[in-house]
Amino acid sequence: MLNGASGKTHQDIEDLSVMRALPNMTVLAPADETEAAAMIRWAADHDGPVYLRLARDAVADVFDDGYEFRVGAPVLLRDGGSDADVTVVSTGVQTSRTVEAITAVEAAGHRIRHVHLPTIKPLDDDALWALLDGAAQVVTVEEHSVVGGLGDVVAAVLAGHASGTRLHKVGLADSWAESGPNDFLLDKYGLSVERVRGPHPRRPRGAESPHEHAASGRRGVDRDPGRDARSSRSPRRPRSTGRTPSTPCGAGRCTAPTPSPRRSGATA
Repeated sequence: MLNGASGKTHQDIEDLSVMRALPNMTVLAPADETEAAAMIRWAADHDGPVYLRLARDAVADVFDDGYEFRVGAPVLLRDGGSDADVTVVSTGVQTSRTVEAITAVEAAGHRIRHVHLPTIKPLDDDALWALLDGAAQVVTVEEHSVVGGLGDVVAAVLAGHASGTRLHKVGLADSWAESGPNDFLLDKYGLSVERVRGPHPRRPRGAESPHEHAASGRRGVDRDPGRDARSSRSPRRPRSTGRTPSTPCGAGRCTAPTPSPRRSGATA
């Protein structure tokens, strides 16, 4: 987590990835004070280890006092309708910033579905898929490395249902964070309100992030300029196979290809 002036020794941007790999570990990331209190009450009665991700910085409230936490269940914060431009999935305190960013994006005429994922593990895959099914594209937003965190959790659900939905992961790239004021770091790593509400919905082709993936796990930017240039050239003439082309099938009759006679080593 980006704790700003506390320095990089106090930052933990790989914790979700590490903790979800531990057997039988429950991994929780509350969005605000209300959800954190509900998770603590749940964890006190739970028989097993629980990792609760807490941040030092204050964030705006997302839930009211009537909120009920259910482990594994995703929370639909904004529906966006069946024709939503994009489905956004967030977790932890980043959800509070994402709520503010989506409010601004919708004011500009976009329709956004917003899903909060308070439980990283165990996850109700079917419940999350029900909220992602039919999405034009999915964007995950996390105050964490894009390797092994929320984005990979969502990617696994999409891939498990053979979805062709494009996935864009917003978070820290495969790099270390640094020391600095928290607002500066959030902006640098694309997690501030202004950066989150930026160009992610309706991203034009060719301007994708290197961390954009298809749900199958292939890189979303599976292109290179050289290949594009080569594909624009005139097609190559097919090589001769040394065989006589077969006669097209017609009237229920096909003619097999006639092989050319082999050359012998002797000359006539």
